[in-house]
Order: sequence, then structure tokens, then C-alpha cells
Amino acid sequence: VGNHEMDYTSGGAKIGESPNGWHPSWGNFGDDSGGECGVPFKQRFHMPRGHTIADGFSPFWYVTDFGPFLRIFFISTEHDFTPGSAQHNWLKQALHQPAAGRWKVVIGHRPMVTSTTEPGERKVATHLREAVGPLFESAQVALALRG
Repeated sequence: VGNHEMDYTSGGAKIGESPNGWHPSWGNFGDDSGGECGVPFKQRFHMPRGHTIADGFSPFWYVTDFGPFLRIFFISTEHDFTPGSAQHNWLKQALHQPAAGRWKVVIGHRPMVTSTTEPGERKVATHLREAVGPLFESAQVALALRG
């Protein structure tokens, strides 16, 4: 669920890094949904909540341990993930915290590598890979899932 899925058309607070969501010039993020997708999701499902930077900005990005062997990082590819953004800063810090032998897995929506010929999708994948790929490598992320 990205920021474009949480924007209200009237009333309520906009959720995201700017009042109109995140729409980089190189992206293909489209129009905002008016909140009909993300608002029910946020109200119905209880997501992990944290109180420190390492806990993230739930429900959009957060980290949780799954048993003794996995540490799972959920990221939003619909919020700003570029270097210097709140999410990138959080991810950099969270990935490098001691994981006590746990495998690190990162889950997000948009792919970092794609075989599509659609130029917009390829640009987003390239920017995502350039922004977070080095973090994954330096933190020895075992698996990145997309979909």
C-alpha cells in the first residue's frame, strides 16, 4: 500500500511525504486513488507499530522478526526511497542493526529488475535498484521479494 492509495480527496489528513503523494519526474506512479484502497486497509488490519526510527513508519515501512531465523523488512516502493529520504535513512539504519544470526529478507511491491519493455516500469526499477541495491549488498540481505 503506497501513499497514492492513502490520499483522501477531501477531509482527513494526507499520508505521505508531501500533500499530494510522491510523484518523481522519472516515475510512472499515476493518479492518486482517493483513499479507497489504503484507508480501509489501514483501518482493518493491525500493523506492527513502533516508537523509534528503527521501527519504521508503519504500515508503509517497518521491520519485524519472524521466529529465531528471519528478520523481515517491509518497504514502500510508493513512498520516496531515494538517498536522503526518511525511508532510505530508516532502511540504512535498520538493515545494519545486529540481527543475531537472522537472515535478512526485504519485501516490497515494485521490482528492482524487470524484463518489461515498458519504459516507465524500467525507469522505476533502475532508480529503485540504484537507491537500495547498495544497502542490500552492504547489509548482506539474503532475499528480496517483490510483487
